[in-house]
Amino acid sequence: MIAAGSIGSLESLLIALPTLGESLLIALPTLGESLLIALPTLGESLLIALPTLGESLLIVLPALVGNLLVTLPALVESVTLEPEPAHLVGVGGAIGAVLRHGVFLALSSDRFPWPTLVVNVIGSFVFAVAIFAGAGESTIQLLGIGACGAFTTFSSFSVETVQLYERGDRLLAVANACGNLLLSIVAIGLAWLAVSAIPV
Repeated sequence: MIAAGSIGSLESLLIALPTLGESLLIALPTLGESLLIALPTLGESLLIALPTLGESLLIVLPALVGNLLVTLPALVESVTLEPEPAHLVGVGGAIGAVLRHGVFLALSSDRFPWPTLVVNVIGSFVFAVAIFAGAGESTIQLLGIGACGAFTTFSSFSVETVQLYERGDRLLAVANACGNLLLSIVAIGLAWLAVSAIPV
């Protein structure tokens, strides 16, 4: 037997759906226009910035990755006890969360969510380095799932993008969405190049 409250909720949902559909039909063309306006400018900015960023990273990253690959396995192997995966993930998560908080304090801005963009790009790079370098299971649990998992954030990125759009900064919302996705992919590509540049 269906409760009266459930029937009332269903009726309310059926009443609300047409209004929701109309709102979406009104909003989507405007969102599409904003995307068409913003993407060329964002693309030009990325094309200007990425070569210089890429050159700088290709100079610094091989040494950084080399040190990372030497230090992390030694750190994991130096543990005499066999740590449980949950312990490794928990320790890595605590480290990543504290580092993310530090980035937030250093880069927090009311205009644009720079901290989230920075942690997502750096986290993508570090996790990719560990994967491409063939890091062991314990290292992946500590560094990848734990530290990078807590350091990066998709939820904050999603919420901040919607908040930018709702307050009228539609170009910034589009830039934030595209910047997080594109720059994170670029960071993964740079990680692959950096690992490949290190002689085996």
